[in-house]
Amino acid sequence: QTSLSNTTASCNQLLENAFASYISKQRWGYSLYRVFGSFGRPSMAWELHTEEITGLENGSGIVFGELCKEYDQVPSYTFIRSAYEWFLRAESVTYLLGNSDSALSYGMDFYENAYSSGTHVVSDGLWLSLARVENAGSYFIDYDSYDQRAYPSPADVDGDGNLDIVCGSSDGRFYSYDGLGFTDHLRTGAAKALRDASGRELLVQGYSAPALFDVNGDGRLDMVSGCMDGRVYWFSGNGDGTFEYEGLACNCLMESQTLPDVGDLDSDGCLDLVVGSNSGRLSVWYGSSPDRLTVNEETPVTVPEALGSWLSPRIADLDGSGKNGLAIGTRDGYVARLVPGGSRVFVHDGYITLDERNYKGNYNAKFGNNCVPAFADLNGDGKTDLLAGCLEYGMAYPIDSEYFPCADALAQEIDYILDNGFYLGLHFYTNRFASPQREKQELEYHMAALQHYGVPTDFIGTNQHTWYTSGLSQTQSLLSAWDAGLLWNSGFSPANNKHTAPQISPQNVIALPFFLIRDGARTILMQNCATLLYLDGGASGISAKYGMPVCIYYHCDFAAGDEAAARQDIEAAETFRRNYAYNFTGEHQLMTATAVAYNLGVFIEPAENGAIRISPRTLADDFALYDERYQNACGVRLSAGEALAGAALSVDADVWYAQGNDLYFSLNRPVLVSVGPREAETHIRQINIAAEVEGRPGGCAIRFLDGGMMQVTVDGEAATGSTGWRTQSYDGLTVFTKYGQADTIEIEYD
Repeated sequence: QTSLSNTTASCNQLLENAFASYISKQRWGYSLYRVFGSFGRPSMAWELHTEEITGLENGSGIVFGELCKEYDQVPSYTFIRSAYEWFLRAESVTYLLGNSDSALSYGMDFYENAYSSGTHVVSDGLWLSLARVENAGSYFIDYDSYDQRAYPSPADVDGDGNLDIVCGSSDGRFYSYDGLGFTDHLRTGAAKALRDASGRELLVQGYSAPALFDVNGDGRLDMVSGCMDGRVYWFSGNGDGTFEYEGLACNCLMESQTLPDVGDLDSDGCLDLVVGSNSGRLSVWYGSSPDRLTVNEETPVTVPEALGSWLSPRIADLDGSGKNGLAIGTRDGYVARLVPGGSRVFVHDGYITLDERNYKGNYNAKFGNNCVPAFADLNGDGKTDLLAGCLEYGMAYPIDSEYFPCADALAQEIDYILDNGFYLGLHFYTNRFASPQREKQELEYHMAALQHYGVPTDFIGTNQHTWYTSGLSQTQSLLSAWDAGLLWNSGFSPANNKHTAPQISPQNVIALPFFLIRDGARTILMQNCATLLYLDGGASGISAKYGMPVCIYYHCDFAAGDEAAARQDIEAAETFRRNYAYNFTGEHQLMTATAVAYNLGVFIEPAENGAIRISPRTLADDFALYDERYQNACGVRLSAGEALAGAALSVDADVWYAQGNDLYFSLNRPVLVSVGPREAETHIRQINIAAEVEGRPGGCAIRFLDGGMMQVTVDGEAATGSTGWRTQSYDGLTVFTKYGQADTIEIEYD
């Protein structure tokens, strides 16, 4: 077995439990089971993943929360650190700062690393972005059908001393970004169309690909540009940021995009033209003049087949030798190195690499797809920095970045969650090849981002973005979370898992919670999400049969746009709750109740008239999830054996529920269990979270010790005069529900 199977591991434990239960029933006539929930009924909780920018803008989390209230349910949220747009691919420009005075050497930007290796260029307060492709498929697939890309060329275009960027796009236009200097980011103004002296916009037929250089030797910056028609055109510069169209520079006959650069490639003092393509062709037209571009005979450059068909060249000294080679952007988003290997011969010398692996498992710098590299000193430290255009997935922003466009909407949603007492945890981004150092940094950033919005982080857990955990060890990502201060994990795909996602996986039909043990001590509580209740093929009934805690994975990002679908899925959860008598709680309350259930021991002693007295005892109070309130709200399931088959069992517990040969009851105090007919009396069947119960003639008072959503289910007819409680009646039950801070309800039985 290469990875954990929750179903297999859980069934192994359940089988052991069944043997113990058999022996107990043979000897005593009954057996006792833990119940993962308060007062003897198992818990269920929403596990809402929040990550999509559009959903934040539309307030989808608030919409979903209000829908939950309509059904007397409670939402639980987890937020990603870098929010993005689902299935979007956009032309973008990012960069890596150099860390060497000679060779091209770079490190990954961990702060903005969600879907790009680099830091984003800021244009007019937002990430620099051009053409967008909607509904463009999964991030994890490199689609050959998408050939869009940003094509950046950095230079001081207007002569003001700041580095500007002229950028090509699939629409054939040229976008000029006036440099505003380098602070925390490389910053520019808003995009402006590049124009000639008369004000006419410059463009080519499609897929503009500018390279800025003094082409005609007049001391002014000129521009050559590729196009979708297989040719290269040139534009003479006026020295003030405007250019004049001069016509064809090279008819490359490539029948594809042309991706050009200009420079002295062979170190002979003359300007050369190198042109790549998206059809696998790469050629050089070596020049014969030191001060102007001359196009002579084409010289094809042989490249390894592994580089693919996307070949975007940039002339650069790759190793500090003083000799130029070619940096080649590839379809995979990498930058290949072609170093001089003789007279006008180039040898593939790997890729520009970083100090951390990308999600593909290699150390190559990866800039989305269709990478277009360029080099310049962006921050003025004298080192060569790498600027890269590409087609980037998602356009992710760290939620605590000053440039995050949805900060106000996110703050409003977080205020809603905290004001209602709902749970808000962490949605942890990692990948199969992430190092412990990367995960440590990511989690530090994530905790700081939540704290930035005022979210308490001292008692929260996590789940995994797209379920990924690092495959470098079975436990790395899980313990990374624990070491960062996270107490549980409510949704993950085990390391090196080759099966389907946990919410639809046979490997996760039964997910018995467990503590991960390190050096003999309990660490993080592992409680994987349940198979989907709202796409049920019968699997959720198996979870309920064995009393598993149920975390319901759901993306609430689009509830505002499809409220009917959200309502339908909430109704499916409600059907499950009613069918199996589960308690809805917050995720933190579910995890606490699960942890203290494992911490419950019992004393059993004989009592009068053949009854037994069962008293609770606490096994330990020195673990992270210990909570006295919930410890004192535990319950058990008594399962009758053959000796008691068909016998009526009664219990004097404050809360109890009978089902077949099983009796579920609270152990908030010692209770008596006896054989004898149960009176058909109205009683408390369920209390969803920690509380104190005071029995009274004809009713009871329940003082809740926790808030969010408080709920009491009475078996029979009942009423309350306590304010703020909603009353529902169905199937012979009366249900009282209230949202907010901990409160007391006084109940009278009819």
